[in-house]
Amino acid sequence: MRLQILLIALTTIHICAFGQTADTTRQRELDTLKIKETLPEFPGGQERMMKILEDSMRYPKNALRNRIGGKVVTQFVVDTGGHVVNIRVLKGIRLDLDNEAIRLIGLLDGWTPGTSDGKKVRVTYTLPMTFYPDNRWKKRYKKRQ
Repeated sequence: MRLQILLIALTTIHICAFGQTADTTRQRELDTLKIKETLPEFPGGQERMMKILEDSMRYPKNALRNRIGGKVVTQFVVDTGGHVVNIRVLKGIRLDLDNEAIRLIGLLDGWTPGTSDGKKVRVTYTLPMTFYPDNRWKKRYKKRQ
């Protein structure tokens, strides 16, 4: 019984050591393969983008009256000209808040396009936006996160 356990342990150690050597060699191969990619950039950075979204938001009256809020997850493409296209809602709350999220994303034009190997490429972004009808609701929502 002890001999069987010893053989299993030695086999496991041998397999683990061999696997690490193969992984290390593969990692060196990957390190030499360099592909230059850059993501699109919004003029002024992410802070400016969030400021524009916050300042431009027009909370829908019915949602505000009914104290409806939550997270709308949007997705859009920054094309090779730096324009925002193909805006859609991946996860919505209700139509009026979803439409406001789409409107806000449409305001974010003028990106520096992303590149791959020096060529401009289209890049898909996913951006969640949280709608808070008031500060009390915001505090409760953040506690649940």
